Amino acid sequence: MGKSTKKKNKKITAPKANIQELSISRDGGQIALRGYSYQFLYSCYLILSSSNPSNFFQLEGIEDIDCIMQKNGSNDITHIQLKYSVNKQDASFLTDVLKNFLEAYLLDQNRFFKLVYDFPVAKGHLSKIFASKLDEKSRTHWAGVISNIKKNNPSWNWSVYDFDKFISHLSFEKIEKSILATEIEKTLIRIYEINTDNVSLFANSIKILCFEKMEQRAYVTKAELDSKIQSVKIDISKGPQNPAHSWIRKLDYSKPSIDEGCSFYEGKKATPADIVSGFPIKRPSLEKDVINSICENMVTVIKASSGQGKTTLALRAAYILQNEYIPYQLLWCDEIKEIGNIVQYFKARIQLGEKILILIDNLDNHLSKWNYLVQLLQSELHCHYKLLITSREMDWYNYSGDLSNIQSLKVIKPVLEEKEAIEIFNLFREAKQLHPSITSWQRAWNKIAERQLLIEYVYLLTHGEMLSERIASQISEIGQSSSGKAKCEILRKVCFADLCGVRLSAIKLSASQSEDSGSDFGELLKGMESEFLVHVNEESGYIEGLHPIRSKHVVKRLHEFLPIDNTAISVMKMADKADLSILFSHLPEFTLNKETFFRDAVESLWDEKDLSNYTSAIQGLFSGSVMQYFLSNRAAFDDADAHGGLFLLSTEMCPFAVFEDFGVSMDTLDKMRETFPDNKNIEYLCRLRERIPTCCLQETYVYIFCDCLYRKMRTFRFDGIKDITSYTSISEWIYNINPEWNVSAGFSLDDLWSKPEKLTLECVSTLMYLSYCGNREKYMEFVERNLKSILTYLKQWTRSHRVFIDSEKKAIHIEYILRLHNIKTGNEQSVSRLKFLCKALPIFDLYCADALKPTVDLLSAYPVPDDAHKEMPIKNIVIMFHQNLTSLWNKTIMSNYEFDTATEWLNYWFDVREHICLLADKCCACIYKLLGGKPLGSLAGEVDQLREEFALITTGEKRYPKEDRPFEEKE
Repeated sequence: MGKSTKKKNKKITAPKANIQELSISRDGGQIALRGYSYQFLYSCYLILSSSNPSNFFQLEGIEDIDCIMQKNGSNDITHIQLKYSVNKQDASFLTDVLKNFLEAYLLDQNRFFKLVYDFPVAKGHLSKIFASKLDEKSRTHWAGVISNIKKNNPSWNWSVYDFDKFISHLSFEKIEKSILATEIEKTLIRIYEINTDNVSLFANSIKILCFEKMEQRAYVTKAELDSKIQSVKIDISKGPQNPAHSWIRKLDYSKPSIDEGCSFYEGKKATPADIVSGFPIKRPSLEKDVINSICENMVTVIKASSGQGKTTLALRAAYILQNEYIPYQLLWCDEIKEIGNIVQYFKARIQLGEKILILIDNLDNHLSKWNYLVQLLQSELHCHYKLLITSREMDWYNYSGDLSNIQSLKVIKPVLEEKEAIEIFNLFREAKQLHPSITSWQRAWNKIAERQLLIEYVYLLTHGEMLSERIASQISEIGQSSSGKAKCEILRKVCFADLCGVRLSAIKLSASQSEDSGSDFGELLKGMESEFLVHVNEESGYIEGLHPIRSKHVVKRLHEFLPIDNTAISVMKMADKADLSILFSHLPEFTLNKETFFRDAVESLWDEKDLSNYTSAIQGLFSGSVMQYFLSNRAAFDDADAHGGLFLLSTEMCPFAVFEDFGVSMDTLDKMRETFPDNKNIEYLCRLRERIPTCCLQETYVYIFCDCLYRKMRTFRFDGIKDITSYTSISEWIYNINPEWNVSAGFSLDDLWSKPEKLTLECVSTLMYLSYCGNREKYMEFVERNLKSILTYLKQWTRSHRVFIDSEKKAIHIEYILRLHNIKTGNEQSVSRLKFLCKALPIFDLYCADALKPTVDLLSAYPVPDDAHKEMPIKNIVIMFHQNLTSLWNKTIMSNYEFDTATEWLNYWFDVREHICLLADKCCACIYKLLGGKPLGSLAGEVDQLREEFALITTGEKRYPKEDRPFEEKE
């Protein structure tokens, strides 16, 4: 039947009387929003009410809500449609709803359908189906409705349709919109234990979540809802209820460094941005240790002295583990009452599904309650968190707390490995951050290799200010503590001693303390151990600085306004006798109040029974003064070494190479120039010698010390001296420093010879020599009176057969029996005796020695050299009187031309050997060609080149480490 073409009469709406009436009539948007608000309120309510975390919901899916519930490994899906109206609805209302349900049902008969509504229901067929009480009449009605839907949609799969089965898949529920908001809040309070004062914030956040999901037709899970709840909790806790948010920050590895590593190269603490940019070198072994410890322990501690890369290691570990752990840094934790807030914060993060890594960097007083935090975390949270702590040694001592309360803790002590040192050097070289004087990594590494200290190594490479700044900060922190004065006093002494190459006895150090800290002295030391101090030996109880480089900065910082003199005197009093020479050898490196200091030093070292301290002090000061002279003229000495004449030049520059009393001097270079007038190298060395300024002893510390010592010793009476051996040595040293300071000139030789058998031959001969130099007339008068006794004494104490004088030649002779087992030392035996003769009686022109030894008839026909026969003019003997001084002079200078390690020394000699072998091979090749009558060709040039290279590498001093240093045993 065709449709009628006749149009119905359109209802004409009466015009509105006023603007208010017009406004009221336009309520379509309001009605739609009421429906939408009902839809997302119910969505919130439904999702919150779901107790099964595996359930999930799609908003605005096939229906308003698609609820997917997992049962026995399969999904039960219910499609929910929501209807809201203020008007009463009858059976006609349900037709469109059934149509939507049927379309989905015919595609999948396992699905269920639900209508949730809030409107008045008219009595009749609609109320009966809502109540699931269909009578025959209502059944017929709804079957007819579905038949009409089938007639209008014949293409659907109606073959699977069954009315009863379809109706059994339907359900209806009335929930009033007015109670939904209240039910949501009740559910929030019941399930999430939310304070009712804030529940509206949580409810609104859920509503917004559902609204956004509806817009996106997205799924909502219970976990997402839980996450939103936790997020709101965190946001709320950022207010006055939980201040922990201002003490905790999330480490951000998303942004690279913006200063191109300038801060890193200046030695400043690493940042996450530096880690991302890859500026710090990787330390795989240490990083592996830290990461393994984090995985295996609840708490990992990276503990070392300042500047050893603790923060960098921690940030690297957090960066590597960021896919497994979310890294947070705790910035403040010094009040027990606030620890609960910190725990609550991390608990919320864990409830969000995060595994967290808590970094406590640079443990100090602001983080002092970390131990209590760990204990509370252990009791409140059982998994999904780890702690990573970095601490300086002194801070760990102060703030570590009772570690027995922590269930699982491991301490890692990072040290610098050689491979890492090479990588650092290469990194700084590429960045052009090395100091101009640095050409290789080995020298810097060798200086710190024993302790393997990172910041000291970087300082040696760059000569930067960062180490000084860190030390200054630490010293300031120590000074403000309750025991600061006592600790600073300890550091002054120990670090100064360390700079001077000595260690101090803990007992003596304790006794020297002027500040009473009120704390146990051992605990004071423990608090600074491994940060500034090292306890060398628990049995002997010696203390030394961690490293001279660190000690240097500590000493500089602690003596900015205090003179170093008092510290030096204190250390001098505490140092062992064996260390005095080394201690005094370093004093010229410091600026001291010369007159006052050395006068006090003389008094401090005074011991009438043992004067040997003065000898050690003079020797040390002399060596130290020589070192300062060398450093001032190093370029010239290096030039001499490059020309193979360092030892010759050094010897001739020694102020004791000249004996004015006898008109004798060391002039080896001049004699070599006379012998080889055309040798340009010798000529160059002679000119170089003339350019180097002479060492002015009057400007040195050893001169001032000897002056103070001379003033004290010149008042001594010979018969009151109890340590004559040391007195003699001191007298000789003082005289050599300044011939006007001859303390022996004032006493009588009669006193010396009253009981000469109580003195050593060395003492008697030296005092005789000093007397001769100090008052020759008085000396000669005594010798003329006692020559016979003197000769008898010398004969007896040199264990000789005869001593006699040859007046015609103005010579003195000594004969002795040379035993068979000493036959190879005849030369030394004779020279030794002549030295004693000359020193006691420096009044002859010639000194002769002969050995009496058995003759062998079998050898009488052969000319056998006699090493024991000596005829030495006085000038050849007196030059040996200064042998100890020139030896100390040369040892001091030559100590600057050693290899740093035995490995370098060995490599050098391997290189020499390789050049020798190559040169020998080339020479052999030349010989073969010459013998074969063939031209040498390029071989001649190759030989010359190898010869020049060999001469270059073998020229100069190449000494074994500590081969012959002053006051040190050879290694």
